[in-house]
Amino acid sequence: MAKRVKHRRSHSRAIVRVKAVKPIVLRQTKIVHAKRRHHKHGRGMLGGLLGGGGPEMKVAMGGAALGFIHKQFGASLPKVPMVGTNGTIALVAYFLRGKVPFASEVASAAIAVSAYQFAATGTVEGDYIAGV
Repeated sequence: MAKRVKHRRSHSRAIVRVKAVKPIVLRQTKIVHAKRRHHKHGRGMLGGLLGGGGPEMKVAMGGAALGFIHKQFGASLPKVPMVGTNGTIALVAYFLRGKVPFASEVASAAIAVSAYQFAATGTVEGDYIAGV
């Protein structure tokens, strides 16, 4: 058998610093939405009146066109029974609304004027009943 060595080995105990493990943090990236840019549409003086404008302006232009048509051609327009002069203009404008600009506005203005006259007086201007 082998001889045993009887000497001490020195065991030095070194101070070892153990660093704490950082916690794992999962962060979701922040989503930043792009700001909406509102574009201003520049309208010229006549472009705002004739081409653009709100629905009130278009109906007002249709009413002005109705008055002009009634003044220029009112006497020569045929009068349809129970519809009157404004109703005749409204019917013609209604059928021309796809082909003539402002025809739908003229039609809506004429219908509004005819309805007002009928509600206020009970008759429509230019209305006549044949044979009476």
